[in-house]
Amino acid sequence: MKHSHYVLVLTLLTLAAASFAQDSGEEIVMDKFGTVDLVVNETEVVQVLEMLAIQSRKNIIASNNVTGAVSANLYDVTFSEALEAVLRVNSFGYIEEGNFVYVYTLEELDTIEKARRKTESRIFELQYLSAGDADEFVKPLLSEEGKAAFRGDVEAGYQPSLKDGGGDSYAWSSKLVINDYPENLETIALLLKELDTPPTQVVVEATVVQTKVTEDNEFGVDFTALSNIQIGGIVNGPLAAAQNVITGAFKDRNIEGVSSSVGGTDSALFSGGLKAGIIKDHVGAFLKVLDQVVDTTVMARPRIT
Repeated sequence: MKHSHYVLVLTLLTLAAASFAQDSGEEIVMDKFGTVDLVVNETEVVQVLEMLAIQSRKNIIASNNVTGAVSANLYDVTFSEALEAVLRVNSFGYIEEGNFVYVYTLEELDTIEKARRKTESRIFELQYLSAGDADEFVKPLLSEEGKAAFRGDVEAGYQPSLKDGGGDSYAWSSKLVINDYPENLETIALLLKELDTPPTQVVVEATVVQTKVTEDNEFGVDFTALSNIQIGGIVNGPLAAAQNVITGAFKDRNIEGVSSSVGGTDSALFSGGLKAGIIKDHVGAFLKVLDQVVDTTVMARPRIT
């Protein structure tokens, strides 16, 4: 019998809501495909939510702070689109969990979101950046709940003595421990990756070598071609042409010649090598080739960084 009373009360409430909507010219209709037509004018938000709940068969629960009026004409929209449109104009929001829809103010939603968020801890081991400097860099990126601690800086002026031997001072590796929300930790990790890099250095390097010529090899071919002059007229033979040009023996004569020889280091005329030249008027050009064997020893290679 009690169950029958409950069914009767629910039926009366449904009929009352539908009757009120028709009398006031307000209407919310949902078809079999789930699309909603909504027409309201200066209607309380709570009442619109009640009408949506009846048509969609969803459980909508509103906070006590959800108050205000709304006017809207919506056609062929989904339940979620209609609900979001009605709530947005009054700065409300909702959380959907299963078949329940909880409606809150934005301030209440922000409080709930903060309560659900959890902080995490992460250790950052630094290679080049000091822990103290890293701590200063990450402080602006921490949230209100975020905290950072570091260890690894060595005290300036460390000097052990026979009494303590520096036993209380250890050179810890630079580490930074941060407790914050995951998204903040990711931002800090990217920043430290860019900052913890090797410093720019300049390398000055010099090489000191000792060189000693151990052997000279000179090569040449003996041939002579002269015009307008007898070969016998050249003092000391054809190979003296170059020497005569240098001393001025030919003066204004037009002489063209090419001369070379397999020289020796004991020759007074040629010191050796391949010599080729063209002699004409006062112009002379010569080519000499010398092959030398050199013994080189690296004495030192100092480097300053």
